[in-house]
Amino acid sequence: MEEQKREMTDITIYFTRNDRKLLEMIVFIATLAGDKGIDTYHLAKIFFYAEKWHLNEYLRPIVGDTYIKMKYGPTPSAALDLIKGNKERNDINQELFELVKDALKITENEKGHLWIRAMRQPNEAYFSESDKQVIRQAYAHCAKRSFDELMEECHKESAWQKAEQRAPMNYADLIEGPNREELIKHLAEDGPFLSL
Repeated sequence: MEEQKREMTDITIYFTRNDRKLLEMIVFIATLAGDKGIDTYHLAKIFFYAEKWHLNEYLRPIVGDTYIKMKYGPTPSAALDLIKGNKERNDINQELFELVKDALKITENEKGHLWIRAMRQPNEAYFSESDKQVIRQAYAHCAKRSFDELMEECHKESAWQKAEQRAPMNYADLIEGPNREELIKHLAEDGPFLSL
């Protein structure tokens, strides 16, 4: 039994990230934040919890971003690089960097933190009803929490604890519940082929 548990933690789950939907998810979250906008820290945690909860409830993440273990919690790699305009990322569709200009207003505050405001409504055709519901749930959960509260909560996440610093977190470590092992095996095989 111990050997079987060890094998389950060695399984890595991959998804094929949906970049266009990723941009729309940023716009969706920024729209929920209204005129005040949202900082990248809170946006990152909303992304993380929305993807984790949707994965556990509906057996797929929303966009399939790669989450990196950073000092202050999980960070959606492609989402933040898109916001920061990191065009050196050759795995992000370069056209998206142009689309960001009309979709988001990104400003830097006096402390050097980026704030995101929506310049338009999200294209909801990219989302299922469950996507929208879980994004709203994650927004309600994270938006009013302080930096310290969110960091403390994220540091309790098994996936964050198991990952190496500045390395990708394993989606297998996000899966919870009584059917965990069965789901991990299923998603390890089918994850890359799921339509997100």
